[in-house]
Amino acid sequence: MKHFKLVAIALTILFGVQLLTLDKSEASYHAPWYACYIEQGGSLQKCMGPYQNKYTCESKRYSIPYGSRWLGCFQ
Repeated sequence: MKHFKLVAIALTILFGVQLLTLDKSEASYHAPWYACYIEQGGSLQKCMGPYQNKYTCESKRYSIPYGSRWLGCFQ
């Protein structure tokens, strides 16, 4: 009976972990990257791109307009 309880608890934990990680999705390997920022004094998000990889996208951080807030690179 003790063995059955341990197996039931382990399966419950395993099932719970699967549910927690189920909706985490990522873009495919070849999906384009976009560099996004918000201009100073504005609330509209603007994006540049597409770029082939994250490194190229991250390098565009230094070419956004002065005073803009960098949001990051997204797929």
